[in-house]
Amino acid sequence: MKICSRQEKCSYDVILKLKSWGMEEFAINEILDNLKKNGFVDNGRYAELFVREKIRVNKWGRIKIRYHLKGKQIDPENVENAFKHINEEEYKGMISDMLLSKFRHISTKEKDLYRIKMKLLHFAAQRGYEKQLSDEIIDNLELG
Repeated sequence: MKICSRQEKCSYDVILKLKSWGMEEFAINEILDNLKKNGFVDNGRYAELFVREKIRVNKWGRIKIRYHLKGKQIDPENVENAFKHINEEEYKGMISDMLLSKFRHISTKEKDLYRIKMKLLHFAAQRGYEKQLSDEIIDNLELG
């Protein structure tokens, strides 16, 4: 309870921690059920906080976030509910600002517009942004 009260944890994190302490499976399940019942562990709440933090702080895209939450065995329904809390205009603005900044950096070395666009698309993909959205934003940036 002390660990979960200091920082939001998902069920997967708790299970890994308890296994690292050498706990038996039945004890892990009992402890996890108790933590869930008392509100110390809530995968839906965890997904919302994870999504919010990764977008605002790490500037990750939906694809990368979804991948990491899947790795933590968060139910896809919780993930989709968490994404509903994203302000779409803010999200697009963030991507646009990042791509414009990256363009300014790339264009000092690269002059071929096609290669610049490919590098921007690659950068956006690495950050986990959707290709269609990245294409749309790159086309709307005044690169020329």
